[in-house]
Amino acid sequence: AFSSVFMANLTFFQTTVAADSWGQIAVPVIEAYPTSAPIFIGAMLTLLFGILNLILAVVVDTCAQNREKDISAKSAEIAEE
Repeated sequence: AFSSVFMANLTFFQTTVAADSWGQIAVPVIEAYPTSAPIFIGAMLTLLFGILNLILAVVVDTCAQNREKDISAKSAEIAEE
């Protein structure tokens, strides 16, 4: 898995982004090199907060669009009265 820089980066990408074989790769590396733990933890937290941010952005945008439609409908209703 670490025969070249490319393979090491590919393994790191698979481990953090896809969470593929997280325990098989990260735990032995962290046990062998404890100073690598902040890198794995930082990468995982960054990705988790990034995905959470994207989901929250979609929810907030949908709510803002619905609010705009509601305001338009209420103003049209008031104008008819």
